Amino acid sequence: MRQTLLALTACVSLLASAQAQLVSQGLIARWRLDEVGTTYAHDSVGRNHGTRLGGIGDQAGISGRATSFQGASYGITPR
Repeated sequence: MRQTLLALTACVSLLASAQAQLVSQGLIARWRLDEVGTTYAHDSVGRNHGTRLGGIGDQAGISGRATSFQGASYGITPR
């Protein structure tokens, strides 16, 4: 039990450290999700364009168009 707890603590610590390093490198991706009628998700940063999955819908947004996620099987996958 003690060894399992120590191993779990070590894994969580390593993951937290890796996450902190990613954030410190700057913005990784920014998807505005305002594309209409396409399967493409443009990344404003320019490195991680994505593909829209699961028949994501389009609708009116606060300032223009927006993306509507209707369930757990919908999402954006980086290319």
